[in-house]
Amino acid sequence: VTALTCSASVSPAGPWRLAGARGVAADHRGRVLVADTGSHRVLVFSTDGVAEDEFGGYGWTESRLDGPTDLAVVPGFYVDVLDRGNRRVQRFDVDGDYVDTVVGEGEVEDPVALAVGRSGEVLVLDASSQSVMVFSQFGEPMPSIGRFGTGEGGLVRPTGIAVGPRGEIAVADPGRASVEVFDEFGGHLRSLTGADSLRAVAVAFDRHGNLLAADEAGGVVLAFSPSGRITARLDADPVANLVAGMQDHRGAGLEAFQAFGGQTIPLAELHCP
Repeated sequence: VTALTCSASVSPAGPWRLAGARGVAADHRGRVLVADTGSHRVLVFSTDGVAEDEFGGYGWTESRLDGPTDLAVVPGFYVDVLDRGNRRVQRFDVDGDYVDTVVGEGEVEDPVALAVGRSGEVLVLDASSQSVMVFSQFGEPMPSIGRFGTGEGGLVRPTGIAVGPRGEIAVADPGRASVEVFDEFGGHLRSLTGADSLRAVAVAFDRHGNLLAADEAGGVVLAFSPSGRITARLDADPVANLVAGMQDHRGAGLEAFQAFGGQTIPLAELHCP
């Protein structure tokens, strides 16, 4: 990564207007799926940024959502949605039809973020246990990653999670002023920090393994190389405004950053729970 720029914006109106977008992902068709917490639904936008579909809606029965805050795509197959109000993860197909509940109510005490591993594992960041709860692609519990504490591999107040192209797992932890990086088996690899105090609230990888971290304290987005070296930062006014307003995306649209040499990453993916 040599530079970061703001590259796109989507601001839907009318019945498609966002009421608190908190999570975003792109599917294999290039469409952008947005977990809109305030309207209890997932909105689907075309590659041109046009709203074209939705699914979910408020409720607690199958396929209904209560304040969804994150989602993750299993390319070509499923969309997993973190249904935070119901404390579960629901799975939908690429057309938005309900498939299954892969993580049931109560299996994670306080889910705040979601990712999918290289083999389809469902990774749920739990603010109660300060760990990553891991489930197989079929919903079977697996050993968790991380634990409460400030030692190696410890987490204090984790808020965001992402999986890299090599299977590495990054956890944004403003409580530790760092990003903690684990291998796909849960072994701790490194702690990433900034030149100043880093309060990373969310993270994302590009396809080359570069890590982007949204620093709420500094109002910047930092890019780290796969080895953990800071290679770029974006601290222009639009970014500072966005980071300051991460708690409330109403009407703000969905901005995007582009990592030169990599792919465009939706800025809403760098969200604050």
